[in-house]
Amino acid sequence: MEDQPLHIVDLDEPDEPATVPTGVLSCHECTILIGPGYLESEPFPHPQGHGVVCGQCLESLVRRALRAGEAEPEPPPPWDPRRRR
Repeated sequence: MEDQPLHIVDLDEPDEPATVPTGVLSCHECTILIGPGYLESEPFPHPQGHGVVCGQCLESLVRRALRAGEAEPEPPPPWDPRRRR
């Protein structure tokens, strides 16, 4: 084993960002993928108006708003894929 050379690993980031399959979104808070076949299948509009969030992050954002003394945000309208950001 000592005579075998070690493999060289390239630690540089790839030139292009990772791509996400069409129709799959990324949660703006925790970055998990949201879409058919993933843990979260339904995206929710971010309560602060930018991007989408998964159900768990939406619940967390509501809890944090309640603890901070803010009024509970109104339930977001259904997500519209034509509206981005």
